[in-house]
Amino acid sequence: MSLLETVRETATEKLREWSGLTIQDASYVDQLEESDARFSEFASEAEDLAAHMLDYMGGRPHEVQADHRRLLSQRSRIAFIQDPLAGAEANLRANFSFGRGAPKPKAKDEDVQKVIDRGWDDPVNQRKLTGYAAQRKRSNELITSGNLFPTAFDGPRTVRLGFHDADLVTDVVTHQDDDEIPLWYVVRKRESRWNFDTDMPDHQLPQDGVEKVWYLKHWRFVDDLKAEANRTEGMSAPVSPPESKILPGRVEHFRINQVGRTEFGVPPWARTLRWFSAMNQLTTAQVAMRQAAATIVAKRVRKGGSSDLLKAAGNVLTQSGELAAARFGSPGSSPPTAGGGTHPRRGASPPPPGSFSIENEADRLEAVRLSSGAGEASQDAQLVRAPIAAAAGFGQHYLGDAGATHLATASTLELPAMMEVGAWQETFEQLFRWFTDLLIEQAVKSGELGGLTTEDGDDGRPLQELHLREDEDELVRRTGKELAYTFEMPYPGRRALPEVMSAVNQLGNAVNVFSVSPALARFALDYALRNGFQAEEAPDLVDTVLEELEAFRQKADAEAQAAAGPAPGGPPAPGGPGQPSVPGSRGGRDPREAADRSQYGERRRGTPPNRIPGAAFREGLTTEFQEALAEALGVENDPTPKELDDIRRAFEALGTPEALLTGRVDLNGSNGAAPPTAFQ
Repeated sequence: MSLLETVRETATEKLREWSGLTIQDASYVDQLEESDARFSEFASEAEDLAAHMLDYMGGRPHEVQADHRRLLSQRSRIAFIQDPLAGAEANLRANFSFGRGAPKPKAKDEDVQKVIDRGWDDPVNQRKLTGYAAQRKRSNELITSGNLFPTAFDGPRTVRLGFHDADLVTDVVTHQDDDEIPLWYVVRKRESRWNFDTDMPDHQLPQDGVEKVWYLKHWRFVDDLKAEANRTEGMSAPVSPPESKILPGRVEHFRINQVGRTEFGVPPWARTLRWFSAMNQLTTAQVAMRQAAATIVAKRVRKGGSSDLLKAAGNVLTQSGELAAARFGSPGSSPPTAGGGTHPRRGASPPPPGSFSIENEADRLEAVRLSSGAGEASQDAQLVRAPIAAAAGFGQHYLGDAGATHLATASTLELPAMMEVGAWQETFEQLFRWFTDLLIEQAVKSGELGGLTTEDGDDGRPLQELHLREDEDELVRRTGKELAYTFEMPYPGRRALPEVMSAVNQLGNAVNVFSVSPALARFALDYALRNGFQAEEAPDLVDTVLEELEAFRQKADAEAQAAAGPAPGGPPAPGGPGQPSVPGSRGGRDPREAADRSQYGERRRGTPPNRIPGAAFREGLTTEFQEALAEALGVENDPTPKELDDIRRAFEALGTPEALLTGRVDLNGSNGAAPPTAFQ
């Protein structure tokens, strides 16, 4: 080793000892810098591609890894419990979507309605889905996990529901030819039992502490593919796990926030968790600043050196003793340990209100600025709250900032909020309909709703392969019952009663809904009762009202028929001159009143529908009278409705058909004038 290399090595070692630095060749340093640059670029790209959270290694580059999905769900649950904005959004969704609870579906057939009532009123289903508290719970579960796994357990009379923990469902086995058709859901969990001897959970971890893997069968795809494979030659059935690993029940998957080739949903708060934290930190800092500003309300400025400061300190100590007792009424010669003073530990009493301070050039008391900066803090809060409101679909006035929102702005921002709530309701409406369909299908397959009732037979498919949604016509044909039902989620909020009634009145003015279309009348009544009067049992009330209206119409028609009297030549109508009155009839009132007014009281514009046609009107008359009548009126064919109405009024006025031929009937208001030769 040369002298130069020895000196260099010695210097390098001394430099490392003294400064912690070392000397390297310039080429080696350049190589390290280049490697660091490439690594930084790779790390940045990996961050953009979310390589730390997406399942690239598992063959699902679009799917969020189960561990990261579980982490997001746990953070979302903590935010729901602790964060005010997160809790407000969750409550808004539940309040607007469910109101006082989703109503029970209404079936057209009584037997089908009994099946629905039994399933919805089942105590287990009430706790799982159909009860008010359960509906809000499922809403909170969906917003914090992004997934719901309802599982149907078929019983002899009904279907009971269960919900699997979304954190335990880690993967999905899809169809071999279509990765968007789920067949089996993978569940990883540890068994846990309660030990009544130790009064503690007794964790039994099988396989030396390793999680046990189970499989949940999709509620229909597995069975449908097996049935199709049995009917199709050369088609193989899907592979199934061992029976010992299959959990009971049939599972369906409801999820939100999907993208690409994903099967699992992602919690929507994954977008806003960082902003929840930022808003909390901003608010905490603002409160701390306010508290700090209120700690010291004034400052004393003295001129002088160290001796002057020592003298001032001595004055303070003196005032805390007997001088303070004489001046402020504080007993004792030492500062109290607690009290109502400006400092909780010293407890020195402040001057009474109205006191004044004496100052000189060397001693000046200055008030501390107590402004909290609320204006600037409010702007900062709006800046942080903006991405939260954008992600939630609710304006900031829904999330605690209603001061700066005017009516016009709030009305404009109401539409996206309504659309967000509508989408949330649609997700749960599909869940409720799925459950109701299962109830009806189970009742059909168990024989409760009947068997084959037609002579034509069936289409050859087993009953177990039929589903209500797409095979309703076949199920109706086999059972002979109407299996349809109606279900509608509550309107988000409350509609104004005047607006609802105005819409119903406009519909009634455009179309006489009660006379022309019973279906439209049912819709109008249901809309008014449900959204205007907030009636919970609107469908039942609609049925009752329509039945009463039909009974009233039939009664009114019967009274009008009785008041109009029989055809000329027949016996006098009951209640006429010299005849006893019919109970419930209009008695001595003008018989034209019932004919000229409809069953709802308005005056008719044309001939009432219960008028007797012309041919029937002439049946009771003699041939000679008919010929004379036609010649006198100038009518060759059957009378028109207008002509028939004038003829009947003439009979009602004079009582005999002969009067019409003698010219004693005044149809146009001129007494004694002959009847016109044509009626227009």
